[in-house]
Amino acid sequence: MARSLHWLLLAAAFAAPAGGQVPMSGATRVAGAVSPLTPHQQVELIRTKLDYATSPVALRIELPPLDTPKPPSDARPTRIGIHRDVPSRFRGDLAPQLIWTRLADGAIVTSISLSSLGAVSLRVGLRAELPDGGEIRLFDPTAPGRRFPPVAVDDFTDAGGGDAETIWLPSVDGDEVGLEIALPSWEAASAFSLVLEKVAHRYASLWPPHGFAKNLECAGHIDVQCRSGRFPRDQENTVGLIEFQEDGAWSMCSGTLLNADPAEYEPYLLTANHCVSTPSVARTVETRWFYQRISCGSSDVDYRSHNLTRGGADLLETSEPQDSTLLRLRGVLPSGLLFSGWSYRAIAHPIRNVYNISHPQGVVKKYAAGFTVRTANWLSLRGAYLVEWTEGLTERGSSGSGLFDGEYLIGVLSQGESLRCGARDYFGSFADFYPRISRWIRPATATAPDLVVESPRVTISSLRPGQRFTLSATVRNRGDGRSSATILRYYRSSNSSITRGDAAVATDGVSALAASGTSRESAALSAPSTPGTWYYGACVDEVSGESRTDNNCSAGVRVTVTSDGGGTTDQGGARGQATLGDFDGDGRADVLLRHSRDGRWHYHRMVGRTVVSGT
Repeated sequence: MARSLHWLLLAAAFAAPAGGQVPMSGATRVAGAVSPLTPHQQVELIRTKLDYATSPVALRIELPPLDTPKPPSDARPTRIGIHRDVPSRFRGDLAPQLIWTRLADGAIVTSISLSSLGAVSLRVGLRAELPDGGEIRLFDPTAPGRRFPPVAVDDFTDAGGGDAETIWLPSVDGDEVGLEIALPSWEAASAFSLVLEKVAHRYASLWPPHGFAKNLECAGHIDVQCRSGRFPRDQENTVGLIEFQEDGAWSMCSGTLLNADPAEYEPYLLTANHCVSTPSVARTVETRWFYQRISCGSSDVDYRSHNLTRGGADLLETSEPQDSTLLRLRGVLPSGLLFSGWSYRAIAHPIRNVYNISHPQGVVKKYAAGFTVRTANWLSLRGAYLVEWTEGLTERGSSGSGLFDGEYLIGVLSQGESLRCGARDYFGSFADFYPRISRWIRPATATAPDLVVESPRVTISSLRPGQRFTLSATVRNRGDGRSSATILRYYRSSNSSITRGDAAVATDGVSALAASGTSRESAALSAPSTPGTWYYGACVDEVSGESRTDNNCSAGVRVTVTSDGGGTTDQGGARGQATLGDFDGDGRADVLLRHSRDGRWHYHRMVGRTVVSGT
């Protein structure tokens, strides 16, 4: 049976701190939490079946020299590497070209090395069919004793069980990488196939001396360890450098770990939609932590910066209008990371002393501080926060990093207003993105919405049978939490108490409402064909987390249907005027004046768009 790639990373489980909850600061905010130290945390390392210091590699593949390409100046996200094809003779199924060695236990093993001269790191994208018990192991042909985390191949199909997809193996530093394939028996080889789709060649260096300044195009960056402003302790440890494979490139952005309440230390990572927007790209994500100087002016990076969370990620939610994506990382996180606090309340401008921490162009963390200017739409963004920097700045590669107000994240970096190296940036609103992700990071003590329907009104309260009129009502969120979008349903009843058991006559969509928000809704209706007294009202469908659902229906407003056609309006119109129909749908009685070819004016009474009499 075909198997897919997964990670067998063994680590001690994170334990919640005493009390089980993170302190709240304000009704709409969740505080950050530092993951506890786990001294017994360890990642299983494995050796290959053969010792490649003494055993030759079965198949060596060398890619031709590569002139480091200059990434496009407008590339979004930032490119740090390129995808390369293997030479033509190695394309297609490699199984027939492989030479196998039989081991004492009856298993067979073979090996492949791939080299791309000058690469800082390599990743291999492949498709494979493996029998039960088949495995792929990474090794470094130049240092055979070096051990890697295990790669177990389980099922090289997508989550829906469809066609085989390209699987990206973990990155390996250096310009050569080895793959060892082990099968349980000779007979299993007939069920094996292997296609090398691409080799990702990283040309941008992480480490000094190039990793500190290489590719930075803007003057005025401030190292996070040299910041003049203050922010909560360890706040820089919420930020990671994320790398991924898409559209023929090895690319990078910044991202921020988010806390859940109570703190569960689930690896939720927030970044930009223009960085990661599909499940297939999410599965290629690797995240580097603590990539920062050890102190201001130091030429050394934090020793913990070699922590790389491999294994990809699951895409939970993404939004282009907010340019935001929530991921759940699959691999093991190191100890000591800060899971950032956040606020889902819309902000009032200006907010002084907001700040940002990011990896511009993939270098060590930088810092920028300033103030919010306004909320506005910009290109594809909707309701974004415009921020003006007073110190520091951002650059390509900073995308996806957070905007912080104190310890709370309030936005996601999308793009700059001006040309490169400008002093203004737009951030997607976390308040607008939050309703889409609240199922994952919703705090246990979060406030809740409470929807009610108020002020039902009709344009005409005395009607003829079948006459058109408009029923309107206001949906209000009386709660202190944001509500999701829902449906308003209109009803006709024989009494003033409106319930869902009454006759439904229309529906209308209601958009998401902030706390204390309102939405005015209306529907065009026809009076019953039978004379009598009726009551009209509406009920709003409950939303997730609503605190009360027994107050979702309005009272009824009375309407009288008469056979003589007399009429009054709720606007105080004179009797007789209201007998005219509503031609243009604005809820008021109309007449139609028509100028004919003989030069005379004609006056018509209307019911809707139908002429009922004229002169």
